[in-house]
Amino acid sequence: MRDIRLGSDVRTNDGEKVGTVDQLVVHPDTLEVVSIIVKEGTFFTTDRIIDMEMVDRVDVNGDVVLEISRGHEQDLPELASRRVVEPSRDMFDRIAEMGYLAMPSAAGQVLVMSEPMSDRYAPAPDSLFAPAPADAPVIQDEDNLPPNTVTIEEGTDVVDRHGEKIGTVDEIIYANDRTIDAIVVSEGWLFRHHVRIPGDWIESAGGESIIINRSAAEAEEAGRVD
Repeated sequence: MRDIRLGSDVRTNDGEKVGTVDQLVVHPDTLEVVSIIVKEGTFFTTDRIIDMEMVDRVDVNGDVVLEISRGHEQDLPELASRRVVEPSRDMFDRIAEMGYLAMPSAAGQVLVMSEPMSDRYAPAPDSLFAPAPADAPVIQDEDNLPPNTVTIEEGTDVVDRHGEKIGTVDEIIYANDRTIDAIVVSEGWLFRHHVRIPGDWIESAGGESIIINRSAAEAEEAGRVD
């Protein structure tokens, strides 16, 4: 078994710190951990995606050690995302005035990118491709994560079978086949101590929460971590 604590340092195999674990990318059906997202910081100006195949080990200090050596960290793929929104009537009219052929989506709306995949070429403030208003209707979100996966981050809610929040995710423990063996729920919400919840208690994982098929009382009784 290996465990990854969200917020742990990520290092190259020769000891260079490249960032911290921000999220784990998981297949919700199989609960397999497929990659980790390393938060931007000292070395990275954007978040990076690291396939679990590149993780060599988790050391005695809890640091995630990669198979790559110093100098190769910039080769790691960047996490890219964008939000597609429905344009306002004014924005639609401006697109038409500029002579662009507006391509409607399957839902009938014109698609406009709200957040570019990269900010390397930032648009002018009055550009049609500048960030859309925060309250613009969202049509879809796009990213370059593995298909049909969800992310788990520090603070992801854990909910019992009655729909009651029992805490938030602090740590993920996974088996040799990289499926989640257990999660550790932080103290401080309902519990006065950390609680370990077996992976086979997880009913679903995705969106903003992990739902288990036990009650809070059952989880606390069976999984207390001293």
